[in-house]
Amino acid sequence: MSFENEHLGIKLTHFLCVDLIKKRPVKFLKNLIFFQYFVVQIIQTYYFLKIFEIRFFVKYAPVYFGTYFLLFVIIVSWFSENIDNYTTAQFDKWELENMTQTFDEKLYKKIKTPSMIVSIVIITNFALALVSGYFHILPDDDDKEIFFIFIFVEEHFPKWQSVISWAIRSTYIFTAYFMIYPINTLSYFMWRLKFHMYFYLENIKKINEGRPQNEKNITTCIPFQKEVRKRLIRCIKRHTEIAHLYTLTNGIFGTMILVCAVLGGLLMVSTAFFVLAFEGSFFKKIWRVGTLILCAAITSAGSTHSGESLETSGNNIFLYLKEQDWYIWDRENQKIYLIFLTNVKPLRIEFSADVGINYKLAVSTLRTVYSIVSVLSQLIK
Repeated sequence: MSFENEHLGIKLTHFLCVDLIKKRPVKFLKNLIFFQYFVVQIIQTYYFLKIFEIRFFVKYAPVYFGTYFLLFVIIVSWFSENIDNYTTAQFDKWELENMTQTFDEKLYKKIKTPSMIVSIVIITNFALALVSGYFHILPDDDDKEIFFIFIFVEEHFPKWQSVISWAIRSTYIFTAYFMIYPINTLSYFMWRLKFHMYFYLENIKKINEGRPQNEKNITTCIPFQKEVRKRLIRCIKRHTEIAHLYTLTNGIFGTMILVCAVLGGLLMVSTAFFVLAFEGSFFKKIWRVGTLILCAAITSAGSTHSGESLETSGNNIFLYLKEQDWYIWDRENQKIYLIFLTNVKPLRIEFSADVGINYKLAVSTLRTVYSIVSVLSQLIK
């Protein structure tokens, strides 16, 4: 059963997370924006080092760290394209294999509703990002107190100030999409993998399905033992494919999550101090600030919940295997089962054994940010 063919929202989610970024005009825009902000970042870094003042740094730090975040996620998108293609192909392959088997209708219902919810959340998040980008395009009296590049352009290119400023602003909608694209795509892939894990776990539960009622000579019942062996091998094959997918994903996205957590923490700390030091009015920027905060919150919470939920499903594999009545199998099946059981390890998207995409990472990041803000605010007083 393929849910992509059933719900328009899921099709749109797949387009936003997988297909859109592959279009040549979008790739061109992505590279153009990377070049633009790379130049801006070099200029801003030079002036930070030249005008080494705390007040100057605090004023422009949120956009400065936000730009590093943007540049990093664009770099990730360059290297993750092959993994995205492989992951999509693997999911499609699993869907075709699942269609050759019979599953309880309850399993499909268990997947269908969450898949719609995930689609709605991701589409809403992209929409909020685009709306936030639109409000950032609109000029504001305090833009020069937030975006260093506008001060730089005013001082060095006064005749071209209007043209250059609007050229920079015109990219904000696309910038908003690229900033959240890799994390939203990771969340989308994690949920799709979780749904496929449901089918995989169901196959594990069904290994002993159709066992003979007379269990006295069950270990010598050749048809049953052959069917068990076939199911065990199918489960091992699927587990190997899933484990390989985790290995590939951890290579790129595991590092991405760690760096994003660090940059996100720096962004939250710098934003907190900017808010304390800012002398203008936030009331006029309610739409800018509101959509930006809401979009950041949904992106962070969505990826964290996706990772935690997927990790729980990964841990269930070992639990389901332990519950099998292996004692009714013949010697060969027991050997296969033992090898399978001893090689099953917890599966999760992670950077290291201690850092994964879960609630623990989110809580740790928030605690660190709170501690830094508390200490520095006391020093300022």
